[in-house]
Amino acid sequence: MEGTSKHEFSLPEEDVALLNATFPSWETVKYNNENWVLIHNFDSIPKEYNCDQITVAFLIPVNYPRTQIDMFYVYPHLSLQNKEIPATQCTKDICSKSFQRWSRHRTQQNPWRPGEDNIYSQIMLVE
Repeated sequence: MEGTSKHEFSLPEEDVALLNATFPSWETVKYNNENWVLIHNFDSIPKEYNCDQITVAFLIPVNYPRTQIDMFYVYPHLSLQNKEIPATQCTKDICSKSFQRWSRHRTQQNPWRPGEDNIYSQIMLVE
């Protein structure tokens, strides 16, 4: 997975430009009939967590960017010493690795805005 950059499906030009400028190690992959964006070497992680660098994955829906990106996935799994992290107990196989699902959703106060939101705004929610 890491070490080579694959682009197995296209993203909007704005997403590509933002990813290239901010995260030099990213790729798009098709896995089990799903489209995934993987951002490697993601290091915006608070120091309380067990890792200082992860891969973040986003499942890209068929009608993206009209349809929102929901949740995110991390590899390796993140944990806190002596504290459970709510809504992170499920896993998802992505490229033959077990990613931890973070069930985080937009709210009525912060809905997906087609034409305004994109993969970068989703990354800002993760951070």
